[in-house]
Amino acid sequence: MSTLPPFSALVLEDEPRLREGLVALLHASGQPWLRLDEAGDAPEALACVQAHPPDVAFVDIRLPGLSGLELAARLPATTRIVFVTAYDAHTLDAFEAGAVDYLLKPVTPERLQKTLDRLHSRAALDLEALRARMETRPEPLQWIRATVGKRTHLLSVDEVRSFQAEDKLTRVDTEDATHYIDTPLKALAARLDPGRFQQVHRGAIVALRAIAWLERKEGEGGLLHLRGGGTLPVSATYLKALKLGG
Repeated sequence: MSTLPPFSALVLEDEPRLREGLVALLHASGQPWLRLDEAGDAPEALACVQAHPPDVAFVDIRLPGLSGLELAARLPATTRIVFVTAYDAHTLDAFEAGAVDYLLKPVTPERLQKTLDRLHSRAALDLEALRARMETRPEPLQWIRATVGKRTHLLSVDEVRSFQAEDKLTRVDTEDATHYIDTPLKALAARLDPGRFQQVHRGAIVALRAIAWLERKEGEGGLLHLRGGGTLPVSATYLKALKLGG
């Protein structure tokens, strides 16, 4: 029988596959849970917190609408916060505001165990170590492996026109072919060069070089027309971040 004290927890992550993956790791960790609630956005998370204030909240930094940082400020003082991040620009400020720890996507069982150990020991986050980690960010993604049956295609990101979420896979469109990978769109967004790729919709990322023109729609975002044909939706959330021609 486990001698660890049980926790109640909330996992806030808007990408279903990433959320399901973290919840599965938490269940497999050996840590007993009084409750393990899930939320896909900030309003849903706040409703969960109001009904059952958690001992710990695993909060994604980047969310549409109310960000993870803004939501963290609304959590009860008794809730310990663990940010789940891909080296977001505001992460260090968040930790200095009192987070217990951070988890870098994709989360591994070994790294999660260190977080759980810190939660039990109530150890403070080593901000100097965090700064050192943030100064050694991983290089932008250069290659993508797409496997079909026994064949694995190695694609250069230079070939990619767009990524789109499709069912439980991510569709990768190049100039002359379509491939499917199981890497979630959000995980790709964290690794792609922001100078070359832009997320334009919750379910779409575009290569900036592939954009021909933008058709704006009144109050509803817009539609990207791509060079060589094809279109992608642009949601109002991402429209302001899309920079075309300066």
